[in-house]
Amino acid sequence: MSPQKLTQILVVGVIVCSSLLLQAQEPAYRQITVENGLPSNTVYRVIQDKLGFIWTCGDAGISRFDGKNFLNFGVKEGLQDNEVIKIIEDGQGRIWYQTLKGRVGVIKNGKCNDLKDLNDKVGALIFDIQVCNDSCIVLFTEDERVLHIVNDGVEFTAVTA
Repeated sequence: MSPQKLTQILVVGVIVCSSLLLQAQEPAYRQITVENGLPSNTVYRVIQDKLGFIWTCGDAGISRFDGKNFLNFGVKEGLQDNEVIKIIEDGQGRIWYQTLKGRVGVIKNGKCNDLKDLNDKVGALIFDIQVCNDSCIVLFTEDERVLHIVNDGVEFTAVTA
């Protein structure tokens, strides 16, 4: 056998043997429950914000998790309703939420704003919220209106279909 052929066989053998020793790493995960500070084990959505916090919403409000501790938001902290079905982050780092009762609100700098004036102006159930851009949120209402919220939810314009 030629030295070149022997070298090729040796290289292939080393590659095969080393690939058998390499194993894919299992992703690290852990289960978070009420025992860890979550207000309920029922969670509808999970997002990660730009700062790395994990946010959840469910039947007992909204929670922000920093990797060790939870900061929970419920009716006592300013939510209109504890049953929150959707959370999203806009370009300014605000967390917008939608309740099961069709209301919206926002959490900014750790404070809840229930946007009562806006919700009263809309006068219809809101069935979805989406981020449009850094300063715009789009609401879809049960009466088939599409509303653009600008300036922290103070002003809105209706867009007809």
